Amino acid sequence: MYMQAFLKAAKPITAVILAHNGMNHALQRIQEFHPRLHFAALAPHVAAASQQVLHIQMHWMMATFPFAAKNPCLATSPDAATCLHGFSIQGNFESARRNYTRLWQQVEAAHASGLVPTQPPVKPFHLHLVGRGSVRTLGILPSVANLSTVHFNLQFPAYYEQLYRTHALLMLLGSKNYLLQKMSSTIVSSLMTGVPIIADSKVLASYTFLNPEHVHLMAPQETEMDVMQRVSKSPAMRNLSMPQCPAEAPCYCSIAEPPLQQSLEKGCYLLGFAVSMLSWTGSSRFCCALLVVQQFMVNCR
Repeated sequence: MYMQAFLKAAKPITAVILAHNGMNHALQRIQEFHPRLHFAALAPHVAAASQQVLHIQMHWMMATFPFAAKNPCLATSPDAATCLHGFSIQGNFESARRNYTRLWQQVEAAHASGLVPTQPPVKPFHLHLVGRGSVRTLGILPSVANLSTVHFNLQFPAYYEQLYRTHALLMLLGSKNYLLQKMSSTIVSSLMTGVPIIADSKVLASYTFLNPEHVHLMAPQETEMDVMQRVSKSPAMRNLSMPQCPAEAPCYCSIAEPPLQQSLEKGCYLLGFAVSMLSWTGSSRFCCALLVVQQFMVNCR
């Protein structure tokens, strides 16, 4: 197994493996790979799932790399009125991950009722689908196709640049597992770019490091389309206070529960890799991931 071979070759004093799926039974096998191996989940609910079901002691840590836009969109920018455009749905084009059908039904209903803003002073409505996979999976309805743009297979950092240029990110969770045991990549993208997500109270209950002031909060009877219309009518560019990475952070910043946060502040950490990479066995992408991890390794005593 690549992970075991990597740890044997790298010989770290301490290893921390980051897990995005708290119900992955491979975690139980990995425990034996190193005498000082620890797990850190990417979110509180992921750690809770591992502890309750797999009986693995696990803290949580959300490590992010702060994205710096080439031309920041600020209230004082010459193009302040146009530098942000529409809303984003990011990630692999998979219906199991995101509920595209619900979104298109909402957009089509609003469009048919004449409620979709298309001209100033209201911000023009547009959806940016940023990711890769089969575009057919998105199921874009012909009646609203002109209100969307697919950004296929963008390379980094162009990927995050595109997300940064929008007003908010939609989660559109296709499975309740992202509230119970898995980490959503849209959360990571939001923290990296400073673009708020559109979220309901269930999301905040799972991702407890986010507060209502960090997101565009959906009221109990609201849909994603309702919130997008509300945001479009708001005069502010981004009127939310996202959790910020400190300017002095050399590589990445983190949000973590107290035990791990104290270690991180002391500079004692080892970036691991998500256990989901186990499914990449045999791919060149997995090997590249190991090289990236190796560059960020720091031995902890």
